[in-house]
Amino acid sequence: MHFQMLGVSSSIPQQIREEFLERVSQSWEQSQETWIDLGAFHTGYKMVFDGNELKFERTKLTPLQGSIAHLLSKKAVESLICVENGMEVGQVKGFDIGLAVYESSLVRYHIGVFGFTGTGKSNLTSLLVRKLMERDSRLKVCFLDVSGEYSVNLIDKLDEGTLYSAEEFEGIDSFAQSQVIPDTLASYSGIEEKIRERFEELSRENRIKKMVT
Repeated sequence: MHFQMLGVSSSIPQQIREEFLERVSQSWEQSQETWIDLGAFHTGYKMVFDGNELKFERTKLTPLQGSIAHLLSKKAVESLICVENGMEVGQVKGFDIGLAVYESSLVRYHIGVFGFTGTGKSNLTSLLVRKLMERDSRLKVCFLDVSGEYSVNLIDKLDEGTLYSAEEFEGIDSFAQSQVIPDTLASYSGIEEKIRERFEELSRENRIKKMVT
């Protein structure tokens, strides 16, 4: 039987912490009785069967504490969180399932992407916009990009439209250096030169301009 020890923090010497974790690891392999604490919350849905068809319906009822719980199958998880024929925006961790959402809801309603610095908010937003543009060529998008991130993330989608800069820049090199290259692209050889060349093309087409106030 193992109990979480919240007191094992960075204030305890590293050697003691390592010894404690090693003994816990060894005991997991030998113990005949192991307890794992699980936390759960009510989703607001209940699972029902309509013949052989699995469905989830809205409900205000909550399970009683101590009720028997079951792990959902892959099919059940997909039925609960994915929409049929929706736009795939990622993978469900732990399952071989593509997370599909209603693209119309992303456009018609307010949405927010929140997270700590470096968690991928800009990358996710760029992915959503990219997929929406691919599904509907009529879609028009306006970015207020205070950090200079989206011009690189969506540089291949700039077949139309214009980049406006609120700051002065001397030549295209200065502008390119002010833009952020995502970590996922930074490792590619020659990526900075390719991005600069693309900005040069846009500049020759008069599609990188200083914002006039």
